[in-house]
Amino acid sequence: MSREKKEEQFLENYEKTLSELANTFFLKNERYGNSFTDTVEDYGLVASIVRITDKFNRMTTLFKNRELDCDDEPLKDTMLDMANYLIMTVAYMKDDKREELKPTNSGKIQVDTMPLQKATIQ
Repeated sequence: MSREKKEEQFLENYEKTLSELANTFFLKNERYGNSFTDTVEDYGLVASIVRITDKFNRMTTLFKNRELDCDDEPLKDTMLDMANYLIMTVAYMKDDKREELKPTNSGKIQVDTMPLQKATIQ
């Protein structure tokens, strides 16, 4: 396959993947409601980091143990979910009133949070 043909195929696959991400996002939002925003609003942006980290850990496990790739969430699905969580986090942060991730000298992520408005523990 020529270099131009490979590039054309890659761009087609990229567009298909973006469409798949959007379809998955809208389908899950329809089924489960906007639990992502609700959770981030309740607990802060760290909730997003936890979800992304969970997906990263699952992806790492599936890379190390390829025989697990055929169970309830294959590697591709895990990667697409992680990409969607990253996109949702960026979309959430676009509002000027939202939290910001700031790097620290220690290499850890610091999350500046707004006061929680909805979170109540009874």
